[in-house]
Amino acid sequence: MPSLQDNHLVEVMSFIIDSVAVETKATSRAEIGIYLMSLVLTEYQNDATQEIVNSPPQMTLSQDNSA
Repeated sequence: MPSLQDNHLVEVMSFIIDSVAVETKATSRAEIGIYLMSLVLTEYQNDATQEIVNSPPQMTLSQDNSA
């Protein structure tokens, strides 16, 4: 099941794609769309990394057997 953050990413990317697709003749519009997508993906990646860093460590099966 996709997380709320994943759903938000899809909505934002869809909005950018739809906005850029309105006019395909202007190269600058496509460049701006690509730039915006890179910003969104970078922020999403940073959020996901921070979430992993802040999450409690998971106990693996090998750690469980040694206890």
